[in-house]
This record gives sequence, C-alpha cells and structure tokens, in this order.
Amino acid sequence: MARILMIEDTPEMQRLYQLGLERSGHTVDVVGSAGEGLTRIDSGETYDVVLLDLMLMGMSGLDFLKQSQVKTRHPQTKLVVLTNVDNAEIMERVKAQGVDEYIVKANTDPLRLAKLLTDLTKPAPGPAATT
Repeated sequence: MARILMIEDTPEMQRLYQLGLERSGHTVDVVGSAGEGLTRIDSGETYDVVLLDLMLMGMSGLDFLKQSQVKTRHPQTKLVVLTNVDNAEIMERVKAQGVDEYIVKANTDPLRLAKLLTDLTKPAPGPAATT
C-alpha cells in the first residue's frame, strides 16, 4: 500500500481521512500546514502520494505546489488535491503544476479516496510475455 503525506489543517478532516486510509492499509503521515509539508519534502522523505488541501492557514496549498517542487524532486510521487474548492479554473491551474488528481471533499468519502489512491499508486503492468 501507499505511504501518504496528508497536508490538512482541520483536525476533524485529518482524523476522518487518516482513519479511512489506514484501515485500507495505507501509511499516513499528517501535518497541519503547508510549511510542515515543505519541511517533510525538503528533509528528503519520500512518499507515494502527497494529499494536499488547498485552503490552509498561512501558506496555501497553491503556494505549497509552487515552492515544494515535489514532481521535480520525486517524479514518482503522486500529487492529489483534496479540497472543498470546486472550481474548474483552479483545477486547471493546479493540474498545470503537476497535480495528478483533483478531488472535491464533498464528492468522496475516506474509503472511496483510499481505493483511488490504491489504484493511482499501483505499478503499471509489465509487457505481456509472448511464447
């Protein structure tokens, strides 16, 4: 299963999603700010997925995307935005910054999110053997 860095500043959301993801077999490190997320990325820790809220106190998720350079440092890491911002323009902006998935919190639950992350981090199938 995936190792996930969740950047979410609302304690209730942290618990809700962490519990659902861990029950599905994922390992979840939770930080409450974009700054803490940057510290984790800058320290060289690697994750399969960075799960990022956009509306954070202090530095926003958009600013995190600009400053972290996750995709440059760790190209295999999937970036997933999990937010209440349901806005096509913002979705396009973050996708242009390397975000792999954009999920609106109101449209998903922790178990559906866990399945999506499992599918997103599955290794690509190798070439079929021929005889």
